[in-house]
Amino acid sequence: MSFRSPSQKSSTSRPFTRTGTHTPAADRNLDRRFDQPARVMTAILVIDDEPAVCNVIKLLLGRAGYAVVTCAAGQTALDILPSQEFAVALIDLGLEPVQGRHVIEAVRAARPALPIVVMSGVLMGEADDHLPGLPAEFEGFHRLPKPFKPRSLIALVTAIASQQPHQAETPRVAETG
Repeated sequence: MSFRSPSQKSSTSRPFTRTGTHTPAADRNLDRRFDQPARVMTAILVIDDEPAVCNVIKLLLGRAGYAVVTCAAGQTALDILPSQEFAVALIDLGLEPVQGRHVIEAVRAARPALPIVVMSGVLMGEADDHLPGLPAEFEGFHRLPKPFKPRSLIALVTAIASQQPHQAETPRVAETG
């Protein structure tokens, strides 16, 4: 039995060759894909101090075609808000250390027309428009009880985003395939 070092070449070795065929038609198809106008994605803002919740929402809404920006702190979201347009903001009512209520008030003050979805485990069974922890004059919020079903999240965001003007869209890089 003989051993060869990697630098020794076997007499039967061949240089790597491509097995597929390359045609000018393939080049034209590739060019067509990149010549198409870039698709746009509707931007969604998620504010939740639980990384797992942010990750799940980002994954679900990303698969549904949305561009999702997640923030673990309310102040971070307020810093981002002036520089980007969003179609919907999903805000956890139980944020810490700054209470979700204060973040909701600040987002409403900064962007009065931005639809807000309030997420919380305490929303279960709440039938009226008043949200616990928020002043009665705050109205027009959507609610998403935790835990939520993926279909409920996507349906709610899609319904809200479809009612918004297309100002909250971000360019999407052309996809291959």
